[in-house]
Amino acid sequence: YVRPFDFLSNDGERHDDFVLSPYQAYSYVGSQYFKAAPGMLEEGGMLHPSRDPLDIFPSLRRIISGNPDLDFLVVGSSDPEKSVVETHLYVRSLAKGVDPQFDNAINRFTNASRETRERKLYLMFQL
Repeated sequence: YVRPFDFLSNDGERHDDFVLSPYQAYSYVGSQYFKAAPGMLEEGGMLHPSRDPLDIFPSLRRIISGNPDLDFLVVGSSDPEKSVVETHLYVRSLAKGVDPQFDNAINRFTNASRETRERKLYLMFQL
């Protein structure tokens, strides 16, 4: 069952017909975990969260640039108190067009400004 187009309408009413897509949009590829040396997670450090993971990890860049026909999702997080960094790679497994609402949502997200994407991710992690 694919979600109805207006499943997230803003009319303030409860929608009992809300159904999650039964399809998995992304499949797990792999993860890397790193123990950071002192200072690497600080502002300006090599593993600071503000840096693009593709700039930090050449192997990750090679995987993504070597497969231009695939859509990837890179998720990174860090714990400065434990000096740990983790990076996870997913590849889109849901064919485009199967769930048009998901296609629309992911396109809006990826085409949004960096500030908007970070704000949405921050809100998502708060939930």
